[in-house]
Amino acid sequence: MSKSRVLFHSAFMVGTLAIASAASAARLGHASYSASAATAAQKQWNIIADPAYATDGSTTTLYSPSAASLNTVDADGSFYLIKILVSDLGVPGHVIEQDFSGAATSKSYTFNFTAAEAAQQVGAVQVFWSLTPATTPGVMPPQPPYDPSFPGSDDEDTDNIIFDNLSASPTSTFTNYQNPGSGSGDFPNFFAGADYYEGYNPDSTVSNPDPFYYGGSANPTQIASDVTDGVPEPGGAMAVGLVSSVLLVRRHRRSAPA
Repeated sequence: MSKSRVLFHSAFMVGTLAIASAASAARLGHASYSASAATAAQKQWNIIADPAYATDGSTTTLYSPSAASLNTVDADGSFYLIKILVSDLGVPGHVIEQDFSGAATSKSYTFNFTAAEAAQQVGAVQVFWSLTPATTPGVMPPQPPYDPSFPGSDDEDTDNIIFDNLSASPTSTFTNYQNPGSGSGDFPNFFAGADYYEGYNPDSTVSNPDPFYYGGSANPTQIASDVTDGVPEPGGAMAVGLVSSVLLVRRHRRSAPA
């Protein structure tokens, strides 16, 4: 049983929960993000990206800069950070960029914003991740080949973002969505690159790998948004699921107070 389903049994449910498996969504060709949210400490939120069977890609997360401030981005498990972009009016071009290469320095990054940068965060961060570290800083490597010893799962943790809680509320709103990639600087086009993710379907074999690819510049709105906004029960857990009626996207979130 996946960790998300364990939490769902004891969760306070808000909205409509999508129960179709992400693996099935992948097989049917439906773009499917999955994400979870938990409070790592009373004054922090930990937003975990976990798309099904992913090998590499990127995710943009919206947050309220008056309530949440970026602290740290970590690569989970066997994944590596490739690039992080932060939309911020306090810098030329309105984007703070951090590039990574090699395995040793591509697992975690903690922000050290200037006062101007912290005060002028727009509320969008784009994270690029891969099972293969970059050889050129900030440049996505080719898709990793299919590895039968690491076939992936329907709950593949790729990275997590820790936000500091700037408000008196134990909850906030976070949105995972596909940045379309025009780079206009206005919602939803905060960044120049269109979000995507790719991987191998669960029935792949060494002799017959079955890759999939969602989003990117050719399909800049293929991956639908998912918004989490709720108040967890005291001492319990909260989960919110929203289903796109157009793309049949399965995504879910959960948050639990420390």
